[in-house]
Amino acid sequence: MKRPVIIDMDLTCDDVAALEIAAKTNEIDIKAVTLVGSDAKQKTQYTKELCRQLNIDCKAATGALKPIFKDEFIQRDLYGRYAVNVNISGSSDGDSCNYPWDIIADEAEKAKGNLEIITLGPVTNVAITLLRYPKVKTLIKRIFVAAGAGYTGNVAPYSEYNAYCDPDALQIIFDSGIPVTLFPLEAADYFSKDIKGCIPYSAAAMTAFGNLQTVCTKDYYVVCETRKGENQGWTIVDRLGKYKKKPNISVVTATD
Repeated sequence: MKRPVIIDMDLTCDDVAALEIAAKTNEIDIKAVTLVGSDAKQKTQYTKELCRQLNIDCKAATGALKPIFKDEFIQRDLYGRYAVNVNISGSSDGDSCNYPWDIIADEAEKAKGNLEIITLGPVTNVAITLLRYPKVKTLIKRIFVAAGAGYTGNVAPYSEYNAYCDPDALQIIFDSGIPVTLFPLEAADYFSKDIKGCIPYSAAAMTAFGNLQTVCTKDYYVVCETRKGENQGWTIVDRLGKYKKKPNISVVTATD
C-alpha cells in the first residue's frame, strides 16, 4: 500500500526537482501539493501544470503569504525560482480556491492516521493547520521537515532559510506531539558525498523521505530560536543532553 503524502513547499527550483523525484517514487501517493509565499495564483497554476506534466493527480493550493507572527517572509533567493520552463496557461479553477490547512485536515481525516507530510519550505501552512484543527494532530503519522541546521546555516551563522523565515511555525510543529523527523541542512551533504557536485537540499530531503530505510536518525531534544535577532531560526540540537529534557525530534544524522 502506498503512503498517502502531502508535499508543502515554497516552489524554489530545488523544490521542483524534489517534486520530480516524488513523481518517480513508487512508495508514495501524493494527495496534494501546498505552497507558501507570494504570487499565489501563479504558483498554483504553475504547480498544477507541473503536476500534470509529471502525471501526478493531486490537489494544489497556495496558503500562507506571511509568517504566523512576523511581518513577511525574507526575500532571499538561494536556489532560484520558477527555474523550469512550464507553460502555465491552464485554468486556476477547482481546488485552487481551497486553503492548504483545509486540504491537509481533510486528507488527514481520509487517511485515518496514515497521512505523512513532507515540508520543503517555511512550515507556516502546517502550523496554521495545527492551530485551526487541533484534533488533526492525532491523524498525522509523521511530519518530515527539511529545515534547520545542526551546525552551519545558509542565511545566518546557525540559521537555515526555512527555519529563519518562520521559526514560530517550526516551534509549533516541534511542540505538537506529532512524530517529527528533521532533515537539517547538513543532511544534504550525506547524499552528496559519493557524487561529483552536490544534491540540492529539497531534492536530497525528498530522496530521504522516499527511502526512509536508508536514513539513519537519532532522537534529540530540539528547539527553534523564535526571537528576532542574529540567532533567529537557529535549531538547537541538544546532543549532549544539557537541557535534561526528553527527546522530541528524530534528526537525520547519516545515510546508509
